[in-house]
Parts: sequence; C-alpha cells; structure tokens
Amino acid sequence: LHDRQYRIVETLIERGGRISVEELSSSLGLDPSSLMRDLAELESKRLLSIERKHCYRIELTEEGARYLELGLPEERLLKALAEVGEVGLESLEREPEKFGLAREEVPIALRHLARRGIAVVERGVLKLRPGTEVAEALRELGGLREKLESLRGAELESLEGLGELRRRGLLKIKKVAKISVSVTEECLELFRR
Repeated sequence: LHDRQYRIVETLIERGGRISVEELSSSLGLDPSSLMRDLAELESKRLLSIERKHCYRIELTEEGARYLELGLPEERLLKALAEVGEVGLESLEREPEKFGLAREEVPIALRHLARRGIAVVERGVLKLRPGTEVAEALRELGGLREKLESLRGAELESLEGLGELRRRGLLKIKKVAKISVSVTEECLELFRR
C-alpha cells in the first residue's frame, strides 16, 4: 500500500472500522472525489468494502421556518378564537394582524381549522365547532410544529410520514448519496501483522 492508502486504512481502523466518506475525507484533509480512487483500489484488493445508500436531507422552506418560529397559522388563529369566541370573516380579512396572522395566512388558517374539524364558518362568522377541546387541538397542532422542528437538518432513509408537511410546502427535500467504507477481516488481519 502506498502512504495515502495506508493512512486511509489506519484511520478506518482507529474510527472503529466503519466511517462515511465525508468523515474520512475530512479527517484526512482530502477531497472526497480523489479519495474515491484510492477507496476503489482498496476495495478491489478486498481490504475494504464500499456501501452506497440514498437518503433524504431535509431543510425547512422559508415558510416552514416562519411557522416554526411563530406557530402554524391555524394554531395562531385557534388561540385568538379561543379568547374571543367567534370572529367575523370580514374583520379577519381586513385586520389579520389582530389575530396573529399575515393577510396571505388567513385562507391557510381557515382551511386547516376546517379540515381538522376544529372550527366552522356560519353566516360569515368563524366559530369553534361545538365540543371542540381547544387544549387538545392546540396540543395536536403543537405536535405538528414539533415534528417540523425535529426535521430541520435531518437525514432520513424514507419520506414516510411527511405527507402533510410536504403538501404544505414547508420542507425542502434533497436526495443525497451516502457512501460509507468498512474494513474487511482480511484487512484487519494484515494490519495486525
């Protein structure tokens, strides 16, 4: 093995025998693309194995970050509605800021409160649906916001369970290749000698 390949194997073993190419290139101070040539050669000598997987890197859109900071529009409107009991749609559309909303968030808040069965519009007035437990509804909406928080900067193997947040355009999703490298038993035996 030439010096760089020896350093690659040595670093892999020091790090427990398995590491991502990103971590390896960072710890060796090498460019990942030039490192791949050495890794392919070491793999052909059966000294290590390369595993390629795809995952999804999640970031919040600008809107997602705003909702994380301020609360979802339906959450803010529900809090205001719980305080005042009912709101005329004209008033809501004329002065949305009184209810913690920007003008473009009014239809979003209304749609999601109605879809969740939390509020109804009757004769131009928005009201809580009879029997609505405000605390429970706020807990549920808070859970959606917590999920949003947990996804910021996450890397996931699957997009399962992200439907609503994706449909609402609150997430930016980028498919990325994750390449990891492991030393083989043959390599460990040779290195011990």
